[in-house]
Amino acid sequence: MTYRIVPPDASDEQRMFRLFDLLRVETDPSRRAVLRYLAIAEEDRCAERAGRLDEVEGWISAGAARIARQRELVDRYDAGCPHRDAAQTLLANLEDLLGLLIRFRGALSDNERRAGL
Repeated sequence: MTYRIVPPDASDEQRMFRLFDLLRVETDPSRRAVLRYLAIAEEDRCAERAGRLDEVEGWISAGAARIARQRELVDRYDAGCPHRDAAQTLLANLEDLLGLLIRFRGALSDNERRAGL
């Protein structure tokens, strides 16, 4: 027979607290070892999510700076310059990538909200 230690719809924070509560009252060493392992894994998962969002924020700010520099280059080129088309294509690609990163950040934020972080 199996049973759930934590409800499946619980947030990450609720799962962690439930595991810590169970760990506090459990006396069987083998069960304590399993609960300790699960609690540490849950903490690691929460920290990983927070770190991933910070990493994406860094990519977004770096991408915005690159786009600003690329816009300056496009503005410097004359209309007849052969490099202007390539610079505009690169600018469009950078803007597309930035849009993807912003959507990814939104998805990560939604996941964190649902997880209760």
